[in-house]
Amino acid sequence: MWDYDSLYGKAQTYFSRAQEHSHSDDDEFAIWHLLGLEFLLRAPLARVHPSLLAAFDGDSILHANGILTSGDSKSVPAHTVISRLASVVPGFTRDRQVDATILTNLRNVELHTGEAAVNNVGNDFWLPKLIRVAEVLVAFLGVSLEDLLGDDVVRLGRVLVDAQDKRLQHDVEVRIATAIEFIGRLTE
Repeated sequence: MWDYDSLYGKAQTYFSRAQEHSHSDDDEFAIWHLLGLEFLLRAPLARVHPSLLAAFDGDSILHANGILTSGDSKSVPAHTVISRLASVVPGFTRDRQVDATILTNLRNVELHTGEAAVNNVGNDFWLPKLIRVAEVLVAFLGVSLEDLLGDDVVRLGRVLVDAQDKRLQHDVEVRIATAIEFIGRLTE
């Protein structure tokens, strides 16, 4: 249920399904990636030990440790997975936690409400976050981002990451220039 191979394999399957869709703001392209992310987030914890994914209640911990019972097994929610990744995966910083949380929330709104959440955002919103999160996770897992997401997706994602970084750099430079100008107008 929580073994690394099955979770990573499911992530691969969903990311592969995403590659069958257009990269130009296609809803299904985004949805398959968001579904795949769920399993990619869980894979590092499963690699360390499946019990990191087991809910505290019921027989879940027993099941994660190979003790089969008749009780139901439940996983921890995504927010717990994300917080645990910060302790397990080097480089899974607060910024990556925020990105992962935004992406899982987007997926939840899409899947659990009447809102067409993915239709309301473009690739330039979610794909840079996915690339940033996935880069950290695949480094920990020792796999290639391109092999997981596909060359075209990674290329597009990195272009969008660079564009975001340039916008942020520009915004910072404008704020600094504004502050310097303000300070220059001050009198004693």
